[in-house]
Amino acid sequence: MNSRTAPWPVILLLVVFAGGLCAQEGIPELPGNATTPMEREGRRIFVQRCAVCHLPLLPSPRLAYGPLLDGVFQRRNEESLRQAILVGYLDMPGWQYTLSEEQVNNVIAYLKTFKN
Repeated sequence: MNSRTAPWPVILLLVVFAGGLCAQEGIPELPGNATTPMEREGRRIFVQRCAVCHLPLLPSPRLAYGPLLDGVFQRRNEESLRQAILVGYLDMPGWQYTLSEEQVNNVIAYLKTFKN
């Protein structure tokens, strides 16, 4: 990335993450209820790697680049979800070279806190 290229993924992520701070203005909050250290770490990774595609775009509450992940365990089992995270799926990149097994486990723990 050169100095003239806008870091649009970072900007978009900051806008989405600000939702937790600006919920009264209609910006969506992060899904799930991360209460354990593992879930909180999974949420942190989700914000960094996944939120840009898997959180709703504004102003539409149900439109996103990738599928919204609430109820994901009704559509996929844990192992197929793990594979999708590691090797990718359709337009989703795989994270096998950048996320450790523990980090993937943390993301899955966080996804389990999403409403079904």
